[in-house]
Amino acid sequence: MLLLYVASEVIGHGNDELGGVLMPAYLDAFAKNEALPNAIVFVNSGVKLLTEESPALEALRELSLRGVKLLACGTCLDFYNLKDKLAVGMATNARAVTAMMLEADKVVKL
Repeated sequence: MLLLYVASEVIGHGNDELGGVLMPAYLDAFAKNEALPNAIVFVNSGVKLLTEESPALEALRELSLRGVKLLACGTCLDFYNLKDKLAVGMATNARAVTAMMLEADKVVKL
């Protein structure tokens, strides 16, 4: 099992504006790839990518339609007041996330 771990709404360190452009592009590239991750876990500000305002929403909807589980940290959704704005995926908790990480053959952090 391949698990992607998204801990921020941006990718990389340095310039957040650039990282904000890159993240949707990378998620779109995953959505268009033949091989897919089994699940993507979103924590901290990464949960913002699963909301209606997300520039990555189209790619994430495509991934979901293709069977990729999209899981958002419930505590993080509460922290950012986004629980009612979740547009794709479902809320989960640290226990479920850590269990998936331990079961995964590979965990890739974006």
